[in-house]
Amino acid sequence: MPLKSWSVTCIEFEEGDLFSFVVAFSQLAPVFVCVSLATLCAFQRDLRVAVFFVGQLFDAAFNQVVKRIIKQPRPHGITNASLRTDYGMPSNHSEFILFFSTYAALVVLFRCKFQHKLWKAPLVVGLYLIALVVAYSRLLFTHHTLEQVVVGAIVGFFMAILWFALDTYVFGPYVYPVIEEWSLAKYFYIKDSCKVDNLLKWEWEECRKRGGAHKKTKLAVVPKEKTKKTR
Repeated sequence: MPLKSWSVTCIEFEEGDLFSFVVAFSQLAPVFVCVSLATLCAFQRDLRVAVFFVGQLFDAAFNQVVKRIIKQPRPHGITNASLRTDYGMPSNHSEFILFFSTYAALVVLFRCKFQHKLWKAPLVVGLYLIALVVAYSRLLFTHHTLEQVVVGAIVGFFMAILWFALDTYVFGPYVYPVIEEWSLAKYFYIKDSCKVDNLLKWEWEECRKRGGAHKKTKLAVVPKEKTKKTR
């Protein structure tokens, strides 16, 4: 049986060309995003992160359905053999990364509370620069036409806005409070951290408080032990 490579992790670049390598490497962004979101879900147990991850996977599945409906081939002369049998409209990478960048940008703009708001603009710009590089890579290596990349980007952009709106106005007020009361959710410490303005700062302050209380307890115990020995 002949082997088939997976198009998501199969990259090509011009040997000895650093720019080509960097742009080609950016095509692995969907893998890094999925691993990162799965790790956050496992360690933070946050409903908002879980819904973000589910939305990302739903968008990827939606892309495959649309591809099979439209059935538009990829550009002629494509060198990657694993992509020749796959449809090209809309671009999966372009749609995936625009969904991620747009959703993450909305979280930064409307949910994250920074001590210095100047951080928001560079973060949003950085997210869309990553998206631009990934989308450009699909054109540079002729994996998609310009039309396929643009349509994928538009679909991913609006899917992210729709999913963020559902999370904000439906899941947040009506679904999360119910889930948080489940016995299983309490057992695994599943929560909605959006109730905390600055989660990173709050965790830091709590650790400092607990650490300070632990030191005070030790200092209070040591003199008593010394007095017992002197007696």
